[in-house]
Amino acid sequence: MRNKTKIAFLTHGDRNIGGGENSWYFLITKINRNFFNPIVFNSTRNRIIDQIKDNNIPVIYVPIDKRITSIYRDQVRFNPVSFIKYFYYLLIASIRLFKKLRIHKVKILHVHDNLSKIIGIPAAKLAGIKIITHCNDQLGKSVIDRILLFFQKYFIDKVFCVSNIVGNSFAINGKIPDRFSVIYSGIEINKWKKIKKNKQKQRPGDFVNIGMVAVFDGVKGHIYLFKAIKLLLGESITNFFCEIIGDGRERSSLHKWVLSNGIEQYINFKGFVPNLKEELENIDVLIVPSLQESFGMSAVEAMAMEIPVIASDVGGLTEVVDDGNTGILVPSMNPNALAAAIKYLLNNPKIRIKMGINGKKRVRKMFDINKNIRITEKIIWNMVNSNDYPRN
Repeated sequence: MRNKTKIAFLTHGDRNIGGGENSWYFLITKINRNFFNPIVFNSTRNRIIDQIKDNNIPVIYVPIDKRITSIYRDQVRFNPVSFIKYFYYLLIASIRLFKKLRIHKVKILHVHDNLSKIIGIPAAKLAGIKIITHCNDQLGKSVIDRILLFFQKYFIDKVFCVSNIVGNSFAINGKIPDRFSVIYSGIEINKWKKIKKNKQKQRPGDFVNIGMVAVFDGVKGHIYLFKAIKLLLGESITNFFCEIIGDGRERSSLHKWVLSNGIEQYINFKGFVPNLKEELENIDVLIVPSLQESFGMSAVEAMAMEIPVIASDVGGLTEVVDDGNTGILVPSMNPNALAAAIKYLLNNPKIRIKMGINGKKRVRKMFDINKNIRITEKIIWNMVNSNDYPRN
């Protein structure tokens, strides 16, 4: 019987489920259980937690007050009363987590979301165990972002960055310290094979379905896609339809904008869909008009299904999409440039096909989740074990 390293994963769970949450799920469920014994600490049940339970991984409840889990980063208010209350609930959550770490004899704590990082650091330090995380955010210059960067930079033992643009945030004197490793997120490639369909029987050959997959949040740039669509319609370009997949806090305002600008005939709000692959089967071009993006999971999923991607030239998207080869990069917040790129691919079906084929090759080379987790788990193992990571 091998000695297994017990690793705990902490999340509060009270947030929209996106690419970061799916990558976290893959790490937990695919980590080599011959050498690791994973458990999950959470405060809110969601779809990801249910799936983790289905994989026979223990899920343990750690109470975290709703008054801090339900706050978005841009909703934090800096005043003495709110700060004292916020600090108090953080302290209570850290103490509860510390007790769980001791009871379950955890050796490594992986903290997922930003709130979990703040709660987990004092708990792990007090318990005398290693603390690690994946940084899925491209942290900016706001006060909150600076605080999050500081805590990860100086109090977490290992940070896995999902792209080079994220890794550069941790550079000191122009160099990224060894405590920070860039390992791309990824997908289960074999589960994203495109089922070939004869689309000519479903719609006219010159008709193209464009689509977007993202939570409804301002940073995702839905409004710029809608403005680009309005520009295309203004040029009497109507041989397309747009599927909007996702949900979130800005759903109502985006609906109203589409209706007030008279473009609802060309846009379908699908909401959250349980089977994204099935929806992507009917999309010819994926649009990712984000204002910032640390990685770009939806772009990877589309490329795996031979779908060309038009994306903003920001953050990790510049590392995922090979401009002119697997898709087109355009300036963010620029509806005119986005409309021009869409128009170009609408009018060039052969280029769409070529970009799709190239995209699939790129995903196989760089974004295979199984390969990338093997790299990750070896690093984690070596943090707490004197012997080298054994070969399975």
